[in-house]
Amino acid sequence: MTASTGSVSGAECAYDPNTQKVLCDWGSNLMLLQYDPVANKWTKLINSNLCTGFSNCSSGAAISAVIDSLHKKMFLIGNSNAGSPGAGQLIVWAIDISAGGSYAVQDWSSQVTGCSPLNVDFPGLVYDSSINRIVAYPNDGNTVYLFDPVAKTCTAQSYPNGPPPSGLAPPNGTFGRFAYFPALGKYALVNKATNNAYTLTLGALGSHGPTCDLNGDGVVNIVDVQVSINQALGTLPCTTADLQQNGQCNAIDVQRLITASLTGVCTIGL
Repeated sequence: MTASTGSVSGAECAYDPNTQKVLCDWGSNLMLLQYDPVANKWTKLINSNLCTGFSNCSSGAAISAVIDSLHKKMFLIGNSNAGSPGAGQLIVWAIDISAGGSYAVQDWSSQVTGCSPLNVDFPGLVYDSSINRIVAYPNDGNTVYLFDPVAKTCTAQSYPNGPPPSGLAPPNGTFGRFAYFPALGKYALVNKATNNAYTLTLGALGSHGPTCDLNGDGVVNIVDVQVSINQALGTLPCTTADLQQNGQCNAIDVQRLITASLTGVCTIGL
């Protein structure tokens, strides 16, 4: 790659374990680059603005990058207006990185549901191969969002005793300070240099990790609440409704299901 004008907002990069290469959105230049660490070589994969024609295409995009190695897609998620998330638009761009693909870019921003909390500057994004989900942290709070790239949905999962607010104003973000360690089955987070580091374990409720969608139909509603009630009463074995993960199903789990069905926020753990 020949020398060119640099990006004023850096680059958003992610490692692709399928090709063992690094893919980068070249910041405000909005070009797609690939770095081959073996050949020590950069290649431009998309030589022009990768979001041309998108309503939320902006050189001020405050996006983070993550690669879904199962579905062979690179996702860029965040806010279209760095420093002013409320004034910007949610960005969810999907890039085909499959072998022989053309690196086609699609704007999923208006197609996803439950993902509006990720309309922030540079959220933390990681891919968890154990649940085949992208897990996102929106810079503050006790809640992470599990993004299902097949259903195009984000599911909120809240855990107690999370980090205190960062207190940082935009355009600060989480960037790569939210990471997943497969060997440990844990996430690690540092949301501010003066805050403690935190770890998070999602647990293993159901076949796709912790969830309030007890019957696995893609929605949390009265059906899931009834399943929770039946497990709490003992008419069904206590399995998926143990949201506290304490080995029992009770009224607290039922209340969490009711809250999840009304608000979309699922709280896991004690």
